[in-house]
Amino acid sequence: MYAYVPRDYCDNDGIGLCGAYGNCIITDSPICQCLKGFKPKSAENSEWSQEFRCYINKNWWNSAANSTKEAKSSVVLQLLNSGNLVLRDEQSGGLGRYLCQSFDYPLETLLPEMKNGWDLKTSLERRLSSWKSLDDPSPGDFIWGVQRQGNPEIVMWKGSNMFFSSGLWNGLGFSGALTLMPNPVIELNFVYNEDEL
Repeated sequence: MYAYVPRDYCDNDGIGLCGAYGNCIITDSPICQCLKGFKPKSAENSEWSQEFRCYINKNWWNSAANSTKEAKSSVVLQLLNSGNLVLRDEQSGGLGRYLCQSFDYPLETLLPEMKNGWDLKTSLERRLSSWKSLDDPSPGDFIWGVQRQGNPEIVMWKGSNMFFSSGLWNGLGFSGALTLMPNPVIELNFVYNEDEL
């Protein structure tokens, strides 16, 4: 996993705010046209693009969405300050009751308020996956998630081989994890109850 901070909105020698395949236009603010002109290097690399489509001034559809919740009135697509893109019932008033939210489907980055693990009520597994390469966002070799058989443990897989294990959760901490120093920037919490892991 890696991070890139652009020097300006349309950083031409790097990825910039629009991503590797975006087209950045500066007027009063940057506007990114999603995946403009993207062509995978091979048919094998095009798998990821079947899940997400981005169209300017048209409907957006995610073929992987499988929510069984139904809206009782009009729905609103809202980008929260946290970066979470949520689909909610207009009458819910944004009180955290979402029909669908992007934070339930993390990709390669864990943002504040995102979760890595299981929603035990719905059996939804949230896990991170590396990119196949720097210019190919399809799932790569590394997966980071929570294994829930027996006592839970945080694991990283490289293909089908376990690459890292935190050790089993013993109620106070993970048996194989090194003690982490406090970090003023990020705070990690482990939650294990009847609703989530």
